[in-house]
Amino acid sequence: AVLTTLANISDGAVVGEAQNESLTCYASKIDKKEARVEWHRPATEIRRLVSAFNPWPVAYTLLPDGQRLRLWRAVTLPGDSHEFTPGTVVNANKEGIDVASGEGFLRLLQVQLPGGRPVSSGDFLNAYVLKAGTRLGG
Repeated sequence: AVLTTLANISDGAVVGEAQNESLTCYASKIDKKEARVEWHRPATEIRRLVSAFNPWPVAYTLLPDGQRLRLWRAVTLPGDSHEFTPGTVVNANKEGIDVASGEGFLRLLQVQLPGGRPVSSGDFLNAYVLKAGTRLGG
């Protein structure tokens, strides 16, 4: 399909069309501050933020000691309603770090500490103690 389209463009079979300026919008430059996770947001929105800001500037949250934890990969978990404060770690094991959000739960699969490389959440937990009940986000 791509080769056919390119051939059609080359042959002049495809004619360009001017964009309607009244339907355009300006996308401002991404600021690193936008990559900070706001845990009161729904888990699906946070997962999209993690995907959107990979590879740059990479979504992040703050650990209780103030270190920035970059979030490289995450998935949403089933279930929307819960009684946890957003940003609370509800489970942390080799499968991932499960964090409560404003709506639902997010499982962190790959994270990175400052000066380190991206690692699986399981490998991260081998070096950093993060227990259920810990609050992320500062």
